[in-house]
Amino acid sequence: MTIAQAMLWTLTYLGVLVIATTLDLVFWRSRSGDLGPWMNLFTLTGLSVVFFVYMSNTTGIRPEFELSSFRELFLALITPGVLYILLDKVLDPLLEKRFPGSEDAYQKGLASLKKSPFVGLIHIGLIAPIVEELLMRGLILNGLTDMHGVYLALLVSSVLFALLHFNKVQTVSGFVAGVVLGTLYLYTGSIVVSIIAHSLYNLLSYIRSTPSTSLKTSRKDAS
Repeated sequence: MTIAQAMLWTLTYLGVLVIATTLDLVFWRSRSGDLGPWMNLFTLTGLSVVFFVYMSNTTGIRPEFELSSFRELFLALITPGVLYILLDKVLDPLLEKRFPGSEDAYQKGLASLKKSPFVGLIHIGLIAPIVEELLMRGLILNGLTDMHGVYLALLVSSVLFALLHFNKVQTVSGFVAGVVLGTLYLYTGSIVVSIIAHSLYNLLSYIRSTPSTSLKTSRKDAS
């Protein structure tokens, strides 16, 4: 996979997100009542499945799902704590002060999600980690490594991962998270490990977020 192809696949998935958001705004929010958030979640999940099947068949890339050792599981379990300290306790507070407008946009995203906290929990703790890890680590990082080597592949995939979030605070933090999760994937060779780490980090951030929001979620996935 070339860098241009990786960018194109990322833009294509952004198009999937735009379609899901449009359907949510036009149909689910105005016509489905309390079922709206669930319909939006099912729509996003369904479109993502179609996208990944098509991308995998087109590129011929097959992520490795095997979790083969206790060491891999151990790394998956400690990485969320490292990310939480590095991002939520150190980097994000600094970025929030530097980019207050981005923090306001983040808070608005939280306000939208907190209307259906259980759906938000599923989205943040399960759907988003699976989707993002499959795309950025399982397919793009894998494909770039074959053509460009480990270091450039890690850098490009982390930049693309950061750009998925459309927010200065989330983008910088997303790049750091992308490097950590990408390194974890390259070291273990298992997409399951990075999915577990990503999911647990999101849940940890969800539970431990600041009291200013009643819905607790990860800054990396609030958009």
